[in-house]
Amino acid sequence: MAAARAAPEQRRGELLLVHDFGGGTFDTALVRVEDDGHTVLGYAALDDCGGRDVDAALAAAVDRDAAEWLAPLRDSATDQAGALRLRLAVGDLARGVKHQLTDTAEAEEFLLPSTPAFKLARRGLADLVAPLMERTVTCCRDLLRRCGVDQSRVHAVVVVGGSSRMPVVTDTLNSRLGLPLRHVPDPTLAVVNGAAAWWAASGARVLPPVAMPKGAHPLSWELPPDGATLLRWLVRPGKKYVKDTPLARVRLADGTLWNLTAHSAGKLLQTHVEPGDHLVGGRWLAVGVAS
Repeated sequence: MAAARAAPEQRRGELLLVHDFGGGTFDTALVRVEDDGHTVLGYAALDDCGGRDVDAALAAAVDRDAAEWLAPLRDSATDQAGALRLRLAVGDLARGVKHQLTDTAEAEEFLLPSTPAFKLARRGLADLVAPLMERTVTCCRDLLRRCGVDQSRVHAVVVVGGSSRMPVVTDTLNSRLGLPLRHVPDPTLAVVNGAAAWWAASGARVLPPVAMPKGAHPLSWELPPDGATLLRWLVRPGKKYVKDTPLARVRLADGTLWNLTAHSAGKLLQTHVEPGDHLVGGRWLAVGVAS
């Protein structure tokens, strides 16, 4: 919902499909624009489809296409630390290529000054990313089907997420969904900016206090400085008790067991601590009402 709030040109009654291709996951939501906010009609996600998966696909392409000059480097990495450094360097190269192809039609990146350049065209990146993008399209269509909404009723796709900067994302959505696209100024911060806008428009979030039932009073007990551990309640909420009835059993720090008894006759309304909780003296542990 926050991402949808960041979208420009919103009108009452519109159905917006959020396409959030982030760094680690893909999220989609169907949102209806209302006078007083947004209503989420449905939500879906892919936990293994995001920018890191694009990086992994690119790193695999580097391993494949640069196998000839990578092999000697791998052979020279005789220890685990050296192998890890080489993997990290390949990952950095892959990310560098990805970022270049956001702005240029062809990227060129060097692993080391002494190694040949790794080159990749934007079309090549699109081919590598195509399986991931197809999964996001399928996820969106499944969501619409689950919500009982025909694709023709969707007014626009809100494109957000740091990985949506890749031109292949726009190209795929245009060709596979064929819906108007709405881009936000900063797709990486779309959720943050949308949440801020929602908070500013939502007003104060205040809950009024609940009045205590007539005759209700807190139940608390004096305990040693080290406190105690609640073992169990001996009286269930809704049950009556008389004065000096054991209501709960606790274990002190020295291991001894003690009962917490009723100050006066009454009925137990509710408890505020669970067995296993650490108790301190004077804390409000339960509510009783005089009978």
